[in-house]
Amino acid sequence: VVKTITDSSNAKALRPGATVIFQITVRNNGFAPADSLILFDYVPANTIFTESSTTVSVSSSWTIHYRVTGASSSEVWQTPKVDTATMVRFTRANRLDPNLLTPADTLTLKVKIQ
Repeated sequence: VVKTITDSSNAKALRPGATVIFQITVRNNGFAPADSLILFDYVPANTIFTESSTTVSVSSSWTIHYRVTGASSSEVWQTPKVDTATMVRFTRANRLDPNLLTPADTLTLKVKIQ
């Protein structure tokens, strides 16, 4: 798993209102298939969640859920995207095989600086 960050405005300093893009590359560098992958990523402090997506390899299937604070401050995972999300959970239902022609998936999380 490799995580990179870019600023969509290409500014030298991040300012309120700027969109920051986190890209997480998931690749199986092992010798055996990886099954039932789950990856969690926090929405950074002082940011507002705006968007998430996946770019997938061969026969890949990711689902995305968002953690929000529910009634009585309980944690709730839901599928509709909301700007109050505090964490994103990416789940891959099928296995990730090593040594495929395109052996990596890219998970993207966009946030706006407050």
